Amino acid sequence: MVVVSPAQWITFLKAIIFLPLACCIFFAPCVSAESGDGAAVLPPDQPQQTIFVESIEQLRQRAVQSGRAGDYQAAIDSLELLLEIDPDNAGALHDLVIILGWTERDAGVLALAERLHPDNTPVYVLETLAKAARNNGDFEQSARWYERALSHSPARLESHLGLAMVYADMGQQEQAWRTLRSVALDMQQTPTGFAGQGLHPPQQR
Repeated sequence: MVVVSPAQWITFLKAIIFLPLACCIFFAPCVSAESGDGAAVLPPDQPQQTIFVESIEQLRQRAVQSGRAGDYQAAIDSLELLLEIDPDNAGALHDLVIILGWTERDAGVLALAERLHPDNTPVYVLETLAKAARNNGDFEQSARWYERALSHSPARLESHLGLAMVYADMGQQEQAWRTLRSVALDMQQTPTGFAGQGLHPPQQR
């Protein structure tokens, strides 16, 4: 079995996929209603296209592996190409947001926000958007993304901490303190344990 790198996949796909893909898109109504799983089932005299679908998923998995290995640009290039071919591939879009976040390309992360469906977006992707907005100084937008994440997962510690930090950035120390207090028991410590992160109890009046 020959193993190819993401960069080789990019060259290969750019060379041969776009024209055949266009043909597949416009002539693919040969899908069997009896298959029930959405797989393309073509007439016997035409080659099956399942291999292409598997290749797209393989490209995505290789891109993720490259990102985890620190080869971020290869991962980003592969995922961007994949999304050119399959713009509705939510998994690839989520992966691209995460890897752009790893490389602190905050503008790139935020540029993808409008392509996401927040109700179906994983919490960790919403947190990446929140962090990017905070890094860009857009604290209100950051707070909205953290609040969206908490609407999906109310007990998620990372989102509570992120939201508290954003409130602190905005000078809303009391709101930050209330946010921390709401999760302090889950962490088995008092909110004063967060003072080292620049968050301090509001002054008693």
